[in-house]
Amino acid sequence: MHLNMTDKSKTAGIIIVAAVFFIIDRLLKRAFFDFWQTADINMIGGWADLRLATNPGIAFGLPFGSTAIIILTGLISVMLVYAALICLRRREWLEFFSLAFVIAGAFSNLLDRLASGAVIDYIYVRYFSIFNLADVMITCGIIALIAASFWRRRRRKTPSADLN
Repeated sequence: MHLNMTDKSKTAGIIIVAAVFFIIDRLLKRAFFDFWQTADINMIGGWADLRLATNPGIAFGLPFGSTAIIILTGLISVMLVYAALICLRRREWLEFFSLAFVIAGAFSNLLDRLASGAVIDYIYVRYFSIFNLADVMITCGIIALIAASFWRRRRRKTPSADLN
């Protein structure tokens, strides 16, 4: 794979942005876990709060074995890194950016599981759930991947295909 200087700059920029979000998530998790264990910070008129919660299960607190989650997360992360490398080689920047966010978010949550046996959550939205920035990164990355897939498929359509 040969990347020119512009491609290297794009790659570095994407990795830096994902790393900054990863670091912010890690710092917030540490702050809530170490300092704000009992305090809730009310935001947005009580519709959203910052509060500490731990989730030993999977999404929305659904129970699932901790060892199985760690193994699955590790395997999926390896596959995502491989997919990201393929996107990088093909210069598919939106897909690479999306995968970088998913990988960074998944890795942050995996670190929580390895360190404390549960994911540290801190954003509570009334009538919905409690989650963290890593979860937002994963969700936004997946949504962007889906959007990129539709966008690429639509671009590949030829005008003659529309006539049939």
